[in-house]
Amino acid sequence: MNVFLMLTVIVASIVLSGAVQPLGAGYNSRCMCLKLESRIIPPDNLRRVEILPRGPHCKTTEVIAGLSTGEKICLNPRTPWVPKSTVASIILKWKTFGTTRTLSRAGRPAKLSYRGRRALVREVKKNPKITVAELQRCSREMGESCSKSTITAAIHQSGLYGRVARRKPLLSARHMKAHLKDSKMVINKILWSDETKI
Repeated sequence: MNVFLMLTVIVASIVLSGAVQPLGAGYNSRCMCLKLESRIIPPDNLRRVEILPRGPHCKTTEVIAGLSTGEKICLNPRTPWVPKSTVASIILKWKTFGTTRTLSRAGRPAKLSYRGRRALVREVKKNPKITVAELQRCSREMGESCSKSTITAAIHQSGLYGRVARRKPLLSARHMKAHLKDSKMVINKILWSDETKI
């Protein structure tokens, strides 16, 4: 009896000191979200959304949002501002890939950023006679060095193309004779007179 009383006192002192939380009906030590937020978060501020489905570790589905500031918050999955299509697409991504993280895309990343491309287009519109070599120098100054063909392709995607003026062809001997013949006829038709009135 003494041992049972001693164990009861030890457990009671641990619970009262707060070292171990009491196990209750709603308590689970493995749930990540202890406080849910229902505030509206603009999509631009979201960097990553993770959905942890309910299971033996936690009785509720947990939605953890990673913000652009680096902060992680737990969202209430039943908030009205979250579109059902967004939740459905995230669940589909989880079922397909086993993760909700943004996966790397296929193909090589672009050498020019959107901002660099806009700057090149602005340069071309400001000075239409600028050469590709000068544009390459400009992009290198912006910190995005790339080849001439990349710059040309970027400008073409923006709807700008280089045009060369058509050269005026030289007159052939046949054209010169015809021109001379016409000019002689015109000269013969001119009335040369020293009189002021006719």
